[in-house]
Amino acid sequence: MRAKVLSILGVSALLLCGCTQAASVPEPVRVTPVPEDPLVPTHPADENFLGSVSGSGSSSAGFGPAGAAVAVYLACQSDGELVVNVANTGKTSVACGTPEEPTRTVFELDSPVAKLFIDVESDDVLAWGLTVTDAGG
Repeated sequence: MRAKVLSILGVSALLLCGCTQAASVPEPVRVTPVPEDPLVPTHPADENFLGSVSGSGSSSAGFGPAGAAVAVYLACQSDGELVVNVANTGKTSVACGTPEEPTRTVFELDSPVAKLFIDVESDDVLAWGLTVTDAGG
C-alpha cells in the first residue's frame, strides 16, 4: 500500500510540474577519430581523387566512375613489388614507393567506366597502400 501511495505521489508531482516522464540526461558519446592510414599515399591536389585502399597480401577494391585513364599511386611498408590489374587491363608489376614519394603508374582504359575495379597481388607479409586518381584521357 505504501509503495502505491508513493507511486501516486510521484506521478502527481510530475504532472504538477508539467513533466510526463522523468528526464534523464544521457552521457555524451565519445568518438575517437580514426587516424589517417600512414600507408595510403598522397596525390597531387590537381588530380581528381577516386579513392584509396590499404592492406597486405592480395586484395580487390571497387571505386566510383573513372575516365579513360587512371593514375595509381603505390606505397609499401618495405621494399617490394606489387602486381596490379586495373579494370582488367592486364597484370602489371609495379615497384613500391613510400607514402611521401609513391610510385605513380598511369593505366589507359578502353573507355570511361561506371565502376573501377583494381586487383592487387602481393605476398602476405608486404603491407601496402594505394591511391587512385583520374588521369584524364
